[in-house]
Amino acid sequence: MNKILEIFTKIKVLKINSGYAIHKPLVLLVALGMCYNNKNRLEFFSVYEDFVNKLLTKSKNKIQAQYPFGRLVNDGVWEIDNLENLSRTSSGD
Repeated sequence: MNKILEIFTKIKVLKINSGYAIHKPLVLLVALGMCYNNKNRLEFFSVYEDFVNKLLTKSKNKIQAQYPFGRLVNDGVWEIDNLENLSRTSSGD
């Protein structure tokens, strides 16, 4: 449990103007909710995509759901099977 708390406290959240980008915390909350409801630990992106995109459209910052996934891998929180087969941007998206 301490390792999880340590990892979560080190997550980098982008500061935008007078606030913060909510995309990574939002994806984490969705994932934690799925775990709480005994869903699979590893799940297809499509399981998250529609739900997360609907929530993100209410945000001022127009970010697609796929961006937090790649960035959470960089933060050491997320795991993506066959990551080496995916094309990523220079920022890890």
